[in-house]
Amino acid sequence: MLDVLSDQIIKRILSLKRTPTQAHQGGVHESPLKNYDQEERKAVLASKAVTYRKRHNRMTAALDRIFTRFHPITETTPAGRCDCILTDYDGTSRDLLIEAKPDPDKGSMRIAIGQLFDYNRSLAKCFNER
Repeated sequence: MLDVLSDQIIKRILSLKRTPTQAHQGGVHESPLKNYDQEERKAVLASKAVTYRKRHNRMTAALDRIFTRFHPITETTPAGRCDCILTDYDGTSRDLLIEAKPDPDKGSMRIAIGQLFDYNRSLAKCFNER
């Protein structure tokens, strides 16, 4: 509905009574949405992307140094590119998938877990096709 927001709906939303911000159980706090200028938003995202890529590249380079004896590789699957794969890492022909995330926030960790499951599923299909 937001994609086709008409003037009539906007007027109705603006006329609604505002309520003060309230704290909820569990420490969650509500606050009004911030109104970002589109260009400001693009600039913020671009600056974060550059910093993120630099940290990510340092982390993957460190993985290569740390796990040299396992001959780490990266592989692109239909699900995307896994940051590091250690093949036969424990001598039982099992592979270890590693996803590097420069930011230790909850959202990044959730994304990494989902990516690892997706890579595992895609890699299993790829290995079965070989």
